[in-house]
Amino acid sequence: GDGPAKISVKRGDESWEIEGDHPEALAALPEDIRPQVERMLDRQRARNPLNGRLREHFQLNDRLRELEQEAEEIRRNLMPSLEAPRQQAGEVDNGEPTELEIPAE
Repeated sequence: GDGPAKISVKRGDESWEIEGDHPEALAALPEDIRPQVERMLDRQRARNPLNGRLREHFQLNDRLRELEQEAEEIRRNLMPSLEAPRQQAGEVDNGEPTELEIPAE
């Protein structure tokens, strides 16, 4: 399937629901049941080893794009305040001095 493995375990009146292979969820299982559930999870990962990693990769790429957009917005907002001192110093937009004249001695 598309999401993390979902395993329901029932023993007598007790039952556990495990979603994915989070260490906390596995730790909640009794020690005698945990190895069986881990084997089931291993089989699920073997069938689709990239499922979780691909989702994680795309989430990271989406977040990277968001951060790049935020950085670009910050640059646009800061640019006028960064340009003002350069213009006062006699520089044009390309950063080159407009003209500098030194009197002869």
